[in-house]
Formats: sequence, structure tokens, C-alpha cells
Amino acid sequence: MRTAGLWSVMVLALVLSGCALTHPVYDVKTSTPVDWGLADGFENVLAVKPFICPSNAALGTYAARRMHEYLLEKEAFRRVVLAGDGPVYSRYVLEGEIQDIYYGGTNEATRVSLNVRIIDRTDGHTRFFRKAAGSVATKGVSLQWLQRYYAPAPLPEEVLTGMLETIAADIAERTAAGGAKKCP
Repeated sequence: MRTAGLWSVMVLALVLSGCALTHPVYDVKTSTPVDWGLADGFENVLAVKPFICPSNAALGTYAARRMHEYLLEKEAFRRVVLAGDGPVYSRYVLEGEIQDIYYGGTNEATRVSLNVRIIDRTDGHTRFFRKAAGSVATKGVSLQWLQRYYAPAPLPEEVLTGMLETIAADIAERTAAGGAKKCP
């Protein structure tokens, strides 16, 4: 009985204080149509090219830098270099494309859709291809007025970097699966 009284006092305090309870709502869909394996990838060099982004070329460069950073952090390859638009001389090349990027503001979800592929230059085949689409919204309830609280959705860059970090971790799992020793 004493616990019920304590809970009612806490709820009343929240309502009177004018707090808002918010939580993110995630919807991420990924598919890997091509996964031929990267078992010997750890022993090689990967070049990360700027992502193709029709709406904003600077965002494509930003995505490539973040992917480069995450692949280095996860130790996916022996060496990861950030390449420009020119020719690439490493064995593996990572290319990406940002198909859709949209900031939802307070009423809609922020959307990001991208493709990431790793190409083996020795035979020209795609070894890994990931399609990812995600949306994140922030939903909330105002306890003072007991109505919906309009919280801004996260920025597209936040959603993009989260997706890139997940993809980089997945690539690192595939390169380490070949039994390569990371400490010589």
C-alpha cells in the first residue's frame, strides 16, 4: 500500500513539473545481396572512395571519411586509405552511394538510404554489397498537458554515421573470419 502511494506522488510530481517523456523510434532495413567473402581481406589494403550523393557532394565526402575512420577503428584491413576521385591501386575498393537523405524535422522521421560495395580489383567482382535504409523519429508525450510532444528528429548525419558504423563492424567480422592473425 505504501508503494502505491509513493508511485502516485511521483506521477503527480512529473505531471506538475511539466516534463516530457521522449524515446527514439528506429526502423532499419538491411540486405546483403552479394557476400562472396572477404576472408583474405585483412592482409590487404582497402581504398575508400568518396560516396556518390546526387544532392550534396560534400555529404559523400563526409560519408567516406566516416567509413574510413570506422574501418580503421574496427581493424578490418591491414591498411585503409582514403582515396580521391582518381585511379586506385589497392586490391580492394569501397564505393558507396547515398540514394536518399531527408531531415524530418519535428513531424516526420529522418530517412537515410545507402549502398556500400567492396570490389576486388584483381578480378573486378563485387565481394560485398550492402543495401541499408533507415529512419529515426523521436516520439514523446508531454506530461503537463498529456498530449504529443513534438521533438525534433535526429540530424541525417547522425543516422548516416550510425549506419556506416554498423556496416564497418560487419565488414570487420568478415575479414577476421578468414583466420587472419591481427598481431604478427
